[in-house]
Amino acid sequence: MRTDSTIMDPLLKIYSKMNELSKSPKDFGTGELLYASEIHTIAVIGKNPESNLTQIAHFLGVSKSAASKFIKKLLTKDYIIKNKAKNSNREVMFHLTDKGQIALNGHEVYKVKMFKEVNTIIENTSETDIILIEKFLNSIYEAL
Repeated sequence: MRTDSTIMDPLLKIYSKMNELSKSPKDFGTGELLYASEIHTIAVIGKNPESNLTQIAHFLGVSKSAASKFIKKLLTKDYIIKNKAKNSNREVMFHLTDKGQIALNGHEVYKVKMFKEVNTIIENTSETDIILIEKFLNSIYEAL
């Protein structure tokens, strides 16, 4: 008989492991250590050029205040630059510097290495099961 713990125990273990991994800063090829919040902000900006603060916060799933803190750190460290939007003098858009692009590339290599076994599991799972798992995980996320 299945209970709440049948699903929740493995989810909590995954959460704990991911949380542990995200607390340790890593060098993504620039010679500087970056925290998960910083490299994820770099990834969002790199994959969504011309993003403003509101969009970055949305992509990261954090408040604008939190995103603003990440952005300030990255501006100071020269990973990103800000420019005024072409159609508005008030709106600010963010872009990666060359250093930011190096970090983004390093992050992509890290993800491939880090999630190699997970990707193997996914590749060996049927499309029907993947759709079901995705729906299930999204439902849990929405519930939280």
